[in-house]
Amino acid sequence: MLVIGDSFSGIGHWQEVALGQREKYVTYGFGRLCSDFADILRKKRLAPRVVIIEAVERYFDERFFSSCDHSRLEDAAPNALTADPETPDRSIFSGVFGAKYVAGSLFYFLRRGEQHRSGHSGGVFVARVADGCSLFSNRDCEHGLFLGDDRNPPVLPLDKFKSPVLSYLRKAGVERIVIVPIPNKTTVYLRPESEARLKDAYITEFGIQNNVEVVTLHQRFVADRHRAKDFYLPNDTHLSPRGMQMLGGYIGEHFK
Repeated sequence: MLVIGDSFSGIGHWQEVALGQREKYVTYGFGRLCSDFADILRKKRLAPRVVIIEAVERYFDERFFSSCDHSRLEDAAPNALTADPETPDRSIFSGVFGAKYVAGSLFYFLRRGEQHRSGHSGGVFVARVADGCSLFSNRDCEHGLFLGDDRNPPVLPLDKFKSPVLSYLRKAGVERIVIVPIPNKTTVYLRPESEARLKDAYITEFGIQNNVEVVTLHQRFVADRHRAKDFYLPNDTHLSPRGMQMLGGYIGEHFK
């Protein structure tokens, strides 16, 4: 089994929960999936029958609807997943904001070159979260840190369904394809719940039209933010260890 993902897959947490000892798998990070994908698999001596593609929402269009000729798979890079969410880091700024995320966001906002560095044009931003103190455990729990690229929430390509990328995988001999779109943190904490329903409906139709399996997560994650405090890390845009555990559970259920 081959797992292709972004920073949500780099640390391997959800894979251990979902697949564990039941499946042999290898994880690679997204570079590009192009028309020569079969050649890349041969060069890496891979012949997977099953491929899981994890892609965060903001890059869904780019991952599945871009045409290219030269594929690239990268070694999976660990994400910024930190330690126990029950003991968030304190800093010299704790008198104003309890978690280290504020120091990080101030750094981005005050240093324009960093905030707008190449490849990460939006930096980060802090936003007030409704009922934040029931969702986050950091001292300034009314606020959360979000990726600047998501300030104006990108929408899934609701008018696009047929993915050339998935045809490349089939031509490479892949028999089973499972798509796992990860909701943006802004979708889970800042956007109306009706938007999550719309996005899940799109993902479901995307799976039908491409004859692939999908794991819909938008409505689940919106509900899970209330079930698990610090579902996403308050000082980061990734899932917490608890959130990764729950993600792994959903994917594991799909393979039962």
